[in-house]
Amino acid sequence: VPVSGKGIGLTSSISSDNKTITIEATASGAEELLNSFLISVNIPKGVTNDNVTATTAADTKLSVNVAGSVLNVAFLDTAGDGIAFKDGKLATITINLTNALTDDFVFTLTSEASIEDANGEVTVAKGMEATSTTVVPSGKPTPKPTSPARPTMAPVPTVNPDVTVAP
Repeated sequence: VPVSGKGIGLTSSISSDNKTITIEATASGAEELLNSFLISVNIPKGVTNDNVTATTAADTKLSVNVAGSVLNVAFLDTAGDGIAFKDGKLATITINLTNALTDDFVFTLTSEASIEDANGEVTVAKGMEATSTTVVPSGKPTPKPTSPARPTMAPVPTVNPDVTVAP
């Protein structure tokens, strides 16, 4: 989802077995050198820290924490010089589900999500766009009609023994 102003955009995909969700988080409107970010999104019930990995091409580590049904992926530059995130690519988040996803799921940034560069920090709570991305399971069954369509047939004429046929 494209972002207007400084923020974090999200895109997603799901594996053919509907058990692995990949979310790409990309910075928008920020300097390449970042001081910190927090990607905070709602997640399906039952996901734990063990089900999530987050990677980045930048020269830094990401922290991952699942609390309730919220996933937090964070980065903080402790040296204070900023870390370069080429092309704004912040993180690739992989969620491995125990059971296949059966319904569409919308991942939306929470009010705590934030991004900070040399020009300051912006959070969803303070005006950053709460972007979202929707995962649609592959091969989702189409709803079946409640009553099956039945072919209609013309009435079959019956012979009435009380009526005599005129010659």
